[in-house]
Amino acid sequence: MSWMAGESHRNPDGAARYRGRGAAVLGLTAVLLLAGPVSTRADWDSCATDWDNFFARPEGFVTDYTYRGENIRDYETSSDPSHGPAAVPPSQTDLASGSPADYPGAYTTPAFGYYNGGTVWDENDPSTLLDDYIFFRIRVQGDPVANQDDFTAYHWNILLDVDGDGYKEFWVDLEGSCSGNACNPPTGSTDRLNILYDNQNRQDIPDPDDPGVRVDYFSASSLPLASGSCPAGSPGQSMTRALPTNDGTGDYWIDVQVPMSAFDDSQGNQVLYPDSPVAFVYSTSASNTNPLQKDFMMDLEFLSLADPIQFGDIVTPSGIPNIDFTDSDLASVSYYMAGDQIFINLTDVLFNDTPERQATVDCFEVTVADPATGDDERVTLCETGPNTGVFSNLGGRSLPGGVWNGTECVQETPFPPTTPPPPSAWLEDFRTSTSTVDETWAFLFLGGTTWGLAGGDAGIQGLVSADVPYSSLADPGSPRVSFTLRQDSPTLFPLTLFTVCTRAADPLPSSTLTGGADNDGTLRVNPGDMIYVSYTNALGQTVTDAVPILGPCSALVEFTRRDGRVSENFILTDDVDTSDKLYVTVTYPGANTDPATAETITVNLTGNDTQTLTLTETGLDTGVFRNVDGLDTQISDGATAPEDDLWEDVDGGAVTATYDYVCGGSPLSASNTVSLFASTAGGRVYFSNGAGTADVDLYTQGQPVFVRVVDTTACPPISVTVTTSSGDSETFPVLETAPGSGVFMNRVNDLATTAGSAQVTSSSSTFFADGVAVGDYFAIANGPDTGTYRVVSVDGETGLTLDRALSATRTDVSFSAQPLMTTVFDGVVTPNDALLEAAHDDTLTVSYADCDDGDLDPGNDVKTDTAVFNAPGLVLDRVLFSPDDTTCQSELVEILNPTAAPIVATGYRVTDEDGELDYTIPDWNGGDLTLQPGARIVLTVGSYYQDFEVGGDYYLFAWNDGIYPSTLLGGLGDADATDQVLLYAAGGSIVDYVGWSATLTPSLDFQSDDTNAVLADIWQDDAFTNVATTVVGQAIARVPSGFDTNSPADWLGVEDTTCTTIAELYATRATIIGVRVDPAGVVEFATGSQQETRGFRIYASARTASGQPELLTPELIPAPVPDSHWPIPYRVDTEPITGDWIWIEEIEIGGEAHLMGPFRVGDRWLEHGVKRVTVRVERLERTGRRRPGLRWLAPDDGSGKPPRGRARPRRGWARRPPRSGPGGVKLVVGQPGEILVPLSELEAHGITGRSLRSFQLTNQGRRVPFWRGRTPDDQPALVFQAEPISTLYTDENVYLLSRGPAPRPRVPLSIAGEPVLPGFTRIEKSVLYLPSAPRGSDPWLWDFLWDGWPWPDPSWDPLAGHFDLPGLGGDVEGDVEVKVRFLAYSDHEHRVDVTLNGVFLGTLDHSGKGLAVLSGSVPAAGLRVTGNELTLGYTSDASEPGDFGWMYVDGLDIGLPGLLVGGPGELRAIAEYDPSLPRLRRAEYLIVTHRDFVAQAETIAAAKRAEGLSTVVVDVERAYDRFSSGLTEAAAVRELVRRAARGGRLRFVLLVGDDTFDYRDDVGMGAVGFVPSLYAWDDVFGLVPSENRYADVDDDQRPDVAIGRLPVKTPEEAALFAEKIVRQTTLLAESAGRHVMVVDNQGPRDLSYVDEARSVVAQLPPDSTVSWSNIADGVSVARADLVSAWEQGAMLTHYFGHGGPEVWADESLVATWAVPTLTASARPTVLFTWTCQTQWYQYLWSDTVNEALLLAPDGAVASFGPVGITSPADQKELYSRVYRPLFQEKLSLGEAILRAKREAAEARPASRVVVEGFALLGDPALQLP
Repeated sequence: MSWMAGESHRNPDGAARYRGRGAAVLGLTAVLLLAGPVSTRADWDSCATDWDNFFARPEGFVTDYTYRGENIRDYETSSDPSHGPAAVPPSQTDLASGSPADYPGAYTTPAFGYYNGGTVWDENDPSTLLDDYIFFRIRVQGDPVANQDDFTAYHWNILLDVDGDGYKEFWVDLEGSCSGNACNPPTGSTDRLNILYDNQNRQDIPDPDDPGVRVDYFSASSLPLASGSCPAGSPGQSMTRALPTNDGTGDYWIDVQVPMSAFDDSQGNQVLYPDSPVAFVYSTSASNTNPLQKDFMMDLEFLSLADPIQFGDIVTPSGIPNIDFTDSDLASVSYYMAGDQIFINLTDVLFNDTPERQATVDCFEVTVADPATGDDERVTLCETGPNTGVFSNLGGRSLPGGVWNGTECVQETPFPPTTPPPPSAWLEDFRTSTSTVDETWAFLFLGGTTWGLAGGDAGIQGLVSADVPYSSLADPGSPRVSFTLRQDSPTLFPLTLFTVCTRAADPLPSSTLTGGADNDGTLRVNPGDMIYVSYTNALGQTVTDAVPILGPCSALVEFTRRDGRVSENFILTDDVDTSDKLYVTVTYPGANTDPATAETITVNLTGNDTQTLTLTETGLDTGVFRNVDGLDTQISDGATAPEDDLWEDVDGGAVTATYDYVCGGSPLSASNTVSLFASTAGGRVYFSNGAGTADVDLYTQGQPVFVRVVDTTACPPISVTVTTSSGDSETFPVLETAPGSGVFMNRVNDLATTAGSAQVTSSSSTFFADGVAVGDYFAIANGPDTGTYRVVSVDGETGLTLDRALSATRTDVSFSAQPLMTTVFDGVVTPNDALLEAAHDDTLTVSYADCDDGDLDPGNDVKTDTAVFNAPGLVLDRVLFSPDDTTCQSELVEILNPTAAPIVATGYRVTDEDGELDYTIPDWNGGDLTLQPGARIVLTVGSYYQDFEVGGDYYLFAWNDGIYPSTLLGGLGDADATDQVLLYAAGGSIVDYVGWSATLTPSLDFQSDDTNAVLADIWQDDAFTNVATTVVGQAIARVPSGFDTNSPADWLGVEDTTCTTIAELYATRATIIGVRVDPAGVVEFATGSQQETRGFRIYASARTASGQPELLTPELIPAPVPDSHWPIPYRVDTEPITGDWIWIEEIEIGGEAHLMGPFRVGDRWLEHGVKRVTVRVERLERTGRRRPGLRWLAPDDGSGKPPRGRARPRRGWARRPPRSGPGGVKLVVGQPGEILVPLSELEAHGITGRSLRSFQLTNQGRRVPFWRGRTPDDQPALVFQAEPISTLYTDENVYLLSRGPAPRPRVPLSIAGEPVLPGFTRIEKSVLYLPSAPRGSDPWLWDFLWDGWPWPDPSWDPLAGHFDLPGLGGDVEGDVEVKVRFLAYSDHEHRVDVTLNGVFLGTLDHSGKGLAVLSGSVPAAGLRVTGNELTLGYTSDASEPGDFGWMYVDGLDIGLPGLLVGGPGELRAIAEYDPSLPRLRRAEYLIVTHRDFVAQAETIAAAKRAEGLSTVVVDVERAYDRFSSGLTEAAAVRELVRRAARGGRLRFVLLVGDDTFDYRDDVGMGAVGFVPSLYAWDDVFGLVPSENRYADVDDDQRPDVAIGRLPVKTPEEAALFAEKIVRQTTLLAESAGRHVMVVDNQGPRDLSYVDEARSVVAQLPPDSTVSWSNIADGVSVARADLVSAWEQGAMLTHYFGHGGPEVWADESLVATWAVPTLTASARPTVLFTWTCQTQWYQYLWSDTVNEALLLAPDGAVASFGPVGITSPADQKELYSRVYRPLFQEKLSLGEAILRAKREAAEARPASRVVVEGFALLGDPALQLP
C-alpha cells in the first residue's frame, strides 16, 4: 500500500510530516483513527445533493469499481457462484452485468464516486467535509421499486473496510422495508438508508438496533422527496434513487449518496475522511443482520461471517491515487525475491479528466529505484482500459471497439453501448501478460460459437470458441493475451466483427549481478535493499510504495489474517469466540524442498505467552507457509499456560514469531516482533495535528504540539506527558472533544472568529486568570485560519487580540491559548514551561496512563506514541532557479542556520541534479566560515561579485564561466523544467534536499538523484515541489523561513529581490544606488556610501560572453572623498558600449578591489537611482553647499521616483533569532599607549599567529591598525596603539580581536559632562564625587577651593595640581589653547587666578553657582611630558563669620590631541568575547548577574522555574559584548532588558550583584560595580541609582516590569541570598499576618510618624497582628520592642522616620554595625522603610543598614526603601498604594511596587522621586503567604 507525500497535508504553519490515515491500510485494524465529532452532521432532515454533481468534474467524479485493476462484472441468475446462503432471486436482489445468461455480462456491476461540494478537503479544517458526499451505484437485474417510490422489502448493501482487516466497519444499508413506519425508530412513509457501524471482526451485525450501531440514517426513496428547505437542483431529502439503465438489458441502477459526515463511530467521532484508504463490497440480502445473505459482487473467498473476506481495490473517496508493488496477478506484495520480476499497479480515478483521455488507453513512465545500488529503471504503466484510471506494467487493453493507431490505443466506439441494443459479443477477464505488445486484435464471427482471431503484427492466431477460456500462442515470444469470449446472438449477415487493442507490457526483472546502468531494463538489487516507486497526480499529490528484496537465504515472517493479509492489530477480549485468531505467514522458498508436496515448518511464538505453531505450505511449490487453523487468543487471566493452543496476552501485548532454519549449511533465524493486540477497553495516545484528523510523526522547531487520546473508558480528568531525548518533560491536561466522544485533546473548541478581525473570543476561557500575556503563542487548531499566532492584547477573561487578522467568521473553532511549542534544545531544559526543547533527531514520546485498559496487568497501563524532531544544523531555505534576465537576478541558493548555536559551514557542498552546480563553501579570511544562529549564506551563481559579509550573512558567488544570468538549474521555459538542490555536510553526509518540477510527470533523470535524500529519510522518493504556477523571477522558499518537515509542502513560490539587496549591501565600503548608461559612451553612476575609497573602474561585457569583462576606463575615476555617507554622483566618458551589462570596480586606498554588478544597460530602476541623486545635488548647489572636487551632473528632468509596479528593494531579512556574533577575544586596556599582546597568550584562546591575518582589531566599531612585534623578552606579539577612554562606568578601554564584521556599540556610552572638543585633550583627576553637581555635568571633580586656602595645599597634597602629558611631541610650536573648567558651589562672587607651569593663563570672575570656564593660552614650549603644574588662587566676597566661598576645579582641556597616549600602555586582561544571548522572548523572569555569581543565579532560576516562571540567566558581560562592544555600560543592560521585554512575557528582572558610584576606583577603596546602575536625578540629593530606568522599557518614564537587586559582593553572600529566596515563602509563613510598626520620635518640623504608621495599619488585612516600636518611648525600649517582634516573627517590618545610609533614626535605633546583634535570634522579615537613603546600595564606606539586615543570616529576605533623599509627601504616595495590591490582589512584592509606582507617578507627575528614589532589594516575584 502506498503512502502520500505531506504536500497535500499542509497547514499554514507548514505542517509536520503525517503518518496519515494511509497507515490504516498498512495494518491498523483494531484501532481506528478518531478525530472527535465533526461540528455539524447530516441527519434525517438533510438534503441530498444534485445527482449531476457527481458526474461534473473537477468537483465530482464517478468511476467503475475494480478488483485487481479489472472492472467487476457479477454473474447473474441462480447459478451465480458468488452469493451467500440464500438464493439469489428475485431479480431485484441479483447483482447484474447486463448478461443474457449465467455468466458475467459486458457491463460493470458496481461504481463509486465523490462530490467535494465545491470545497477541497483540508484535513486541518474538518468542516470542509460537511458538504462532501460519496456515491455508490449498484446494477441489479430487476426493478427494485415496489410501487411509485418505495423499494421492495430487501436490502442493498455497501460494506466499507476502512482499516484493511478484511472485515466491514461500516454497512451502508438501503433498507427497503421501512415505509409505513415499519422500522424502529419510525421513519415515516419512506424507506431508510442506514449507516451502521461495527468494528468487531465479523461480517454481520447481530442487532442493528443496539446502541451505537446505527450511527446515522436518511430517507430512501426511488424518486426525489421534495423539501422546501433544500436548494434548487437537490432531489430533496432522499439519498437514493432507482432508474432503468435504458441500455437494452432491462437492468436497473440503484444510486446511493451518503454525506461524508455520516461515517462516525459509536461515540460520534469521524472515522472515514475524504483521503482515507477504503475498500468496498457491494451485496444484497433479505436480512437485517447479514449483508452477505444473498448476492455479492464477486468471489469474496467467503468462508463464514466470522472470517475476513476479499474486498475490492483500495481507493480513497476523494480520488487520491494509490500505487503498489504487485505480483503478476496484480495482487499487492510485501517483498520480492532477488531475481523476481517487478510489477506495479496504480489507481488514479482522477486521471481521465478530459474526453481525450477517457477515450484512450493511456500510458506513462514511472521510475523504480534501489537507492542502495543507485540503479533507477523506467517502467511504462498502461491503463487497464479506457477511463478505468487503473494502470500497470502488464500492458494495457481496450474494450471492444479499440484500435492501435501506431501511437495510441484509442477506443473508437464506446463500449458497452449506453443505448440498445446490448453488444452481441464481449470479452470476460481480458488479461495481458508479460509478453503483450502494442497490437490490434480482430474478432470475426464465423458462425455458431466459433470466432476467428487475428493480430495485426502477429498475423492469424486461430479460432476462438465462445464461453471457452482462450490464451494466445504460449510461445514466450508471442504477444500473449487471455480471455473468455461471450456472445449474445451474433450474426453472419451483417458480419459481426469487433476489435480490441493492447499496449505493450513492461515487466522489470531484478538481478544481483553487478554492472549495468540506469534504464538498461534490469534493476540491480541486493538482498536487504528497499526498492521504491512513486507517482504524482494532477493535483501534485505524490504517493510511494516500498518493499524489501529478499535473498535466497532470506525468510520473511509476518503476522497475517487467514487469507495472508498482513495485519499488526488484533482485537483481544476475554472470550475466545470473540477474540481474533492469530495467523503467522512465513515466506521462505528454501523450505519448499518438494514441489509436489505442501510441506510444513515450525514457528515459535514468545512474549507474554509461549506457543509453537505448525505452518503448512499454502499450495504446491509456493514457498509460503501459514497455520491452517488460527491460534485462539484471549485476554490473559494472569495464569498463562504454554503450549496449550491458546495465546493469552494484554492490551498492547508484543509477540515475537521466530523461524529457525538452515541455509547453505548455516543455521539462521528470522523473526518479527510486533505489538499486536488491542483490548476493546484499551486507550491509545497519538501525536496529532490540531484538527485531530492525522497523526504526526515528525516535528520541526516552532510548531504547536497537539496530542490525541482515544479511550472510551477513560477516567477524567486526564493528562499526558511529552518527553524528549534531551531531557525535557511537559505535562498538560487533555479535554474530551465532545461529551461521550472518548477522544481527548489539548485544545478548547469554542473559539469565535470574525473575518478581517484579529479579535477572538472564547466563552469558556479565563485568559487573564490563566496568565495569558502579550506576546504569548496562540494556536488555532483547525479551520482555514489554522496556524500559530502571537497575543497582542488580552481583552478580558474571554477575549484576545492576535497579531494578524483572520480570514473566516466561525464559531466552535478549536484552539490552544498557551500551546506546547517545539524549540531547539539550547543545553538547558525547563520542564513544564510550554516549550518542548529537543535536539535534532530527538525522539519525542507522549505517554498516557490508562486507568482501565481491559486487562489485569498494571505494567502496561502507560500507552505511548513517538515522533521525531527535525532540526538540522543548516538547511536550504531559498532557491531561485528561473531568474528574470531583465533584472539583476541570477540563480541563487540560500542556506540558513535555524538553530541556536553557531555552525561551521566551511566544507559544506551544494550540488544540483547533474552536478552542473557543484560548490563547496570556502574558508573565510583564512579560517572557518562560521554561520551564527539565524544567519544565512546566499550563494549566487554566475555573478562577477567577490564574496563579502554583512551583519553575519555571507554573500558568496560562483563564477559559471561568465554566463549571466546563470542557467545551471532547471528553470521555467527549459526543456527540462525540473531540478533539485542537495546540501552535503563537510563529511559528505546529506543534510537537506529540495526537488522541483513544472510538470506533473517530471523528467525521470531528476527522480533518480534523490537517492541519498531518500536513504537519509529526509525526502520522499520522487516527491517534488510543484512549480507549475511559479513565474519567471520567483523563487521557492521555506515558508515560514527555516521550517523543515522534509516535505515538498515546506516550499512555496515567493517574490525574490535578493539581487537588489546584494547590490545595496555589497562591499560595505561603497554601495551603488543608481546607474545610467549611454551606449554611445557615457556612464553615470551614484554611490550611496563610500569608505576608504580611492576610485573606480568600469567594465562591460555581452550578455553571454565568457571570461573577464572588458575594461572601459583605463584611468582610475578618482573619488572626491574617501569616506561619505552622502550620495555622490559620477559621470564618465568611455568608448562606445555594445554589451548588455556593465560592472563597477571600487579600488580602496589600501589597494583592495571590489567588483560590483552586473548592472543591465537600460535598467529604468537603476536610472531613476541616478536621477534621485542628481536632483538632490541640484538642491545642494542652490543652497550654496556645493562640495569642492566633485564633477557634478546636470539635474535630470525625471520625477526621481521608481517605475510603477516595481517593488522597492528589500532592506533585510525577516526577524531571526539573535546571533552570537563573530566571536574572538577582548583586550582590556588599563593605560593607553603601545600595547603588546604576547601571541602565546592569544594561542590560549585559539588564535595563532598564522590565523591573525583573518582577524581584525576594532574599538567601538572602528578598525584599529595592528602589526607584528616582539615583547621586551623577545617573544612574538601583536602590537597596537590604545587610546584613552573615560565614561561614567569605566576607564578601561576594550579592543575586540575578532573575525567578521566590526561590532559597533548598539547603545550610546555614558560620557559625563561636556564632550571633549575635537583637537583637545582632557586632563582631569576624579578625586571627589559630588552627586549634587549640576544636572548633566560630571559628578567627579578634581578638588575643591576655599577662601583663604592655597591650591595645591602643601599641608594636604602638594602635588594635587601636577599632571603628565606622555604623548607630547617635540615638534609643537606656537601657543596652545587651554580651557580650565570650574564648578561654583556657593552663592558668592568668585575669582580664580590660574597659572600653568608658571605662565599666567588669566583670571576667572564668576557670580553665583554653576559651571564656569576660563580660556587662555600657553606657549607650546612651556608644556612638559612630565611634571606639569596647575596653580590656582581663589577668593570670594564672603565676609560674614562662618561664611566662605566654595568652588571645585573639574579639569582642563589642552588644545593638542593625543597628549595622554605615549610610551607603553597597560594590558589588563584578555577575555572571551561572546555576544551570544540565550533565548529571551519567552522569558518571564530575567536574571542579570556578574560572572562571579552565575552559579547562585542558576539556583534562584531553578526555584523560579519550579514556580512556573520561564527564567533566563544572563552574564552581564554578554550584554556588554552584545550591545556596547565589550565596554562596561549600563545602557547595555537596559537594552538587554528591552530585548527580553519584546517577547511580551517579561514580568520580573533581578540584578544579582552590588553596585558602586566609584566604578573606576578613583577613591581607591577597591569598589566594584558588579551590575551597574542607570541614574536618575533627585532634586535634593542629585544623582541617584535608579532601577526604574531598567524597568521602563518604553521610555514613558514609568516602570513596566517588576525589578529587584541582590546587593551581594561575594559568592558567599550570593549563596546566602539565593538560599533565602529558595525558602522565602516557607520562612515567612511562620510569621504570616504579623507586622511591626517602627516609628521615629516627632521633631519640630516633622509629621506624626505614628499617624503615618496607623494609616498603613488601616490598609492591612483585618486579621493582622500589629506590634509597635516607638522611639518616643526611649530608644532602648524601642529597640527592645523591635528585637522582640523580630524574635517572635514579623512578616513585614514598617519603619517611619529619619534615616541615613547606616542608621534608622538619629538615635541609631538600628545601625549597620549593630545588625549582627539585633538579628541574632530574629526570624526573617520583609522591610518597608519610609525614610531616606537606607538602601543607597552604592554607599562606598560600608553596607547600608538595610543591606546589612538583608545579608544577616537570620535577617530580612527583602527590603523596599529609598536610595536617595525622599520627602514624607513622596513616601505617602507610595505607602498609600503599595499595600492594597499586595494583600487584596495577592500580587507579588515586585508587582505591587510596580503598580504603586505607576499610580503614584500618575498622581504626582512633578515628582520623580516616587519612581526613581525607591528600590527593591530582593526577589520581585516574592509572594507573601
